[in-house]
Amino acid sequence: MATLIRSPWAVLTLLVASASLCACGGDGGVAAAPSSTNPAGFYTGTLLSSTSGKASAMVALASDTGELRIMDPAIGLQFVASMQFADDSLDHPLTAFAAPGTTFPDGSQVCHGTVSGVIEPGATITGSYSCGGDHGTFSLLYDVEDSLQEPGRRFPEIGALGTLRPGEVLFISVGSDGSITGSDSAGCSYAGQLQVVDPLIDIYRMALDQTCGGQTLALMGLATFGFVPDTATQAIYVGLSDGTHSIAGTLLIQ
Repeated sequence: MATLIRSPWAVLTLLVASASLCACGGDGGVAAAPSSTNPAGFYTGTLLSSTSGKASAMVALASDTGELRIMDPAIGLQFVASMQFADDSLDHPLTAFAAPGTTFPDGSQVCHGTVSGVIEPGATITGSYSCGGDHGTFSLLYDVEDSLQEPGRRFPEIGALGTLRPGEVLFISVGSDGSITGSDSAGCSYAGQLQVVDPLIDIYRMALDQTCGGQTLALMGLATFGFVPDTATQAIYVGLSDGTHSIAGTLLIQ
């Protein structure tokens, strides 16, 4: 895999599929090997729905705090769960957000279910899920090179431009301190912040407020720099939610 280049004035094409919103960065070289007890990082793999028989290419963002976001960045489907570090297990409640414009088999757009599995830190996350009338399995492989790009002390000053919903264009800028501001063609405004979670892992805490017509949604989640699988295209992956709204997608760096 090529070395990730963080251009200070990169323009991002936002290919985010959202149920409501997004964008970020750091820079640096490859760090030491991951801790044998720390599963934080970027994963790629497959989710197989036993209900529909469909297999989907997935990515996952995992943080030191135990937050796990598994998503299909092509359509905006997102699963949010927690990891247990003590026994490297997944056995917790699950919240899942259907892709924009779709529902789960039971007709819900947001479902609450369960997830169970096994974590091999720095290697794999495998398990099964049940939510919204859907159930299946997933297998995720740790991406060493994308996970171990050390976050920089300052973020590159960048812009992000793209479409969240058909006909709605969003522009977001990120400052060197990780601050986020923006607006979209629907008249909504955006403000947020990116923060380094671990000085050795390229996973960032992201907070983003979307204000539309006097109503504000406060979204929280994770973001990371990486590459689109099997390409040399640099990207930022974003997974955010507030319990009822979700954004999950890919920012392509140009």
